[in-house]
Amino acid sequence: MWKLCMSFFVAALFLYEPQATAGTRVVNIPKSDVVAAYNDIFQTMDLVIDNYGGKKKSQWYRQQSYLRLPTGEKVTFDVPRFYLVLKVPVIKTKRFWHYYINELELDRVRISAADNGVQARLEFESEGNEIKGKCTRRKLNGKDNCEYRGKRDIQLDNARLHMQFRSAVVGNYLGYTPVRSADMDFSADVKIPAKLCKRLRTLSWISFAMGAVPVTLGADLSQGPCQKMRSMAIDYVKQRAAERLRHSFNQPQVRQSMAKLISHKVGFKLKPGEKLLKVRDRGQRFELTIQTPPRQPGAKKPAFKPTKAVIANPVRIAHFEAQPKVLIGKCPGVVKFSGAIQSAVKGTVNYYFENHKGVRSGVYQMKFDHPGTNKVVDWQVPVDRPKRGISLAAGVSKGQPGHKADQYEMTGFVKLVVKSPWGTVSRTADYKVDCDKPKVIKVRRLSY
Repeated sequence: MWKLCMSFFVAALFLYEPQATAGTRVVNIPKSDVVAAYNDIFQTMDLVIDNYGGKKKSQWYRQQSYLRLPTGEKVTFDVPRFYLVLKVPVIKTKRFWHYYINELELDRVRISAADNGVQARLEFESEGNEIKGKCTRRKLNGKDNCEYRGKRDIQLDNARLHMQFRSAVVGNYLGYTPVRSADMDFSADVKIPAKLCKRLRTLSWISFAMGAVPVTLGADLSQGPCQKMRSMAIDYVKQRAAERLRHSFNQPQVRQSMAKLISHKVGFKLKPGEKLLKVRDRGQRFELTIQTPPRQPGAKKPAFKPTKAVIANPVRIAHFEAQPKVLIGKCPGVVKFSGAIQSAVKGTVNYYFENHKGVRSGVYQMKFDHPGTNKVVDWQVPVDRPKRGISLAAGVSKGQPGHKADQYEMTGFVKLVVKSPWGTVSRTADYKVDCDKPKVIKVRRLSY
């Protein structure tokens, strides 16, 4: 009997075929490489928040806000207007103070490491009045402009938006989780004209309303109506404009595009049949757990092949800007550009300048004997008054959004491109020129 059982056991051993099981492997990516990847992506990203345009009926609303990714993908988003309703109970009239964001453009981005991700600080330009104020009043036959002709514009200086991107798996790529409202913070120095503050103090007894939420400016005497107006301006950009931008970053196609760019920048690529399972923050590095395809029984284990380490680009553009960004004066004139290149290693890099027409300069060489920052050569662009009927707006044709009606206003940009053994980086500097219009001298004929 035992011989029969032993024969069945031996036969089972020969007939048994083990099941293929999937394994896992771990890849470590330095957090500094992820920070450099986000920095390269944001440096070539274009962001404009703008909902101010020409008057249509009783509003000046025109949606022009967009986010353009380095891949060329353009995502538009709507920013609602902010308005105050002034109610005068004695004469039973209403005043509508409309506020819009006017060309709040991204100036520079600073990326730093954070818990489970990176922290992005978006800094916006501080030129002109970023919040435009208009006023209408309700009459029996409709609405018209208010009698008060004082300025209602509000200026935002040092406007900064902080956003935290938490690393996560996005479709087998290293991406980020949807940005939460708690991961965002907006700050700015709000400047309100003195005449507008005086006007608010005289109207502090009038009941105001922001949207559908009633607010009385004179209720908190310790804060004052102007201080409340500053808080409203901050809340407007934070709760409405920044929230719409957050939704744009959270769109599935934007997260997918960003994840592909980040993975490409850090040199992360899966092998055929592999799947990215999870991402963990390990302090100075990210740990990526990857599921490998099951190895068939009897298959030979692949020979070990050492892979070449992926080195992040140690060269970046420290700064590059036009001086001045807006040139107002006599023409012909000159717009100068200054910049600096920073390298974390010693070596030699090449760079050149390219304008909005695609014309390139010669190639310049910069040598780094040790890690540090060196200035680029001084570059300048001559500008002159265009001929009548010709517009020099860069990339914008007549009749399209962004075209300036003034024939003496010119816009353009210059791009600084740096090529090194570790890759190519670039940064664009915009400029605007407003030439003084020629004075017309009238000659009166004298009779003798």
